[in-house]
Amino acid sequence: MQARSARPFSSRAQNANSRPDPEASPQQYTGRSMRESHQHLKITAAEWEAFLDDFQQTLDKFAVPEAEQDELKAIVASTRGDIVI
Repeated sequence: MQARSARPFSSRAQNANSRPDPEASPQQYTGRSMRESHQHLKITAAEWEAFLDDFQQTLDKFAVPEAEQDELKAIVASTRGDIVI
């Protein structure tokens, strides 16, 4: 049986898996906006609420402390206006 050679990670994977250099400048996001990324999905208020329920169940499953849950939920809530139609 011939050994398979390891494939190198793509640059995208390397970027996603690399740790930020503390000496480097802050990273600048250059992708699409939240609104542009989600508008074609036509997410309704009911779908958003279902997502929030799933999100809460996930936070609970992994026993995320309440202070961190509050912080994460505030971040998620701040995106609602750009995601829900």
